[in-house]
Amino acid sequence: MSVGARWLDGLFYLLDVRLRGEAVDVEELLAQHPLFQGVAEADVDSVLAAVTGGFFVKAQSPAPPNMPTLRAFQHREAFAGMEWLRERWTLPQNS
Repeated sequence: MSVGARWLDGLFYLLDVRLRGEAVDVEELLAQHPLFQGVAEADVDSVLAAVTGGFFVKAQSPAPPNMPTLRAFQHREAFAGMEWLRERWTLPQNS
């Protein structure tokens, strides 16, 4: 078992929301939801960059037995993270 920051699962869920293309303003949730209160923008960016990079690395490996679509999913997840980071880094408050 491992324990991380209380907001990590929420951030990873928001990444999945973006991957699915849901009509949710994830930036508003980051700014307004109590789960993310007090979390530094740089911390969000750092975690997103790390998990995105991890997905890109994992997507390059052969698929495990009985999971032929896993690498394609990881590749899509990586691109969703990359796009979110690109948008965050071009937002006015992050300039």
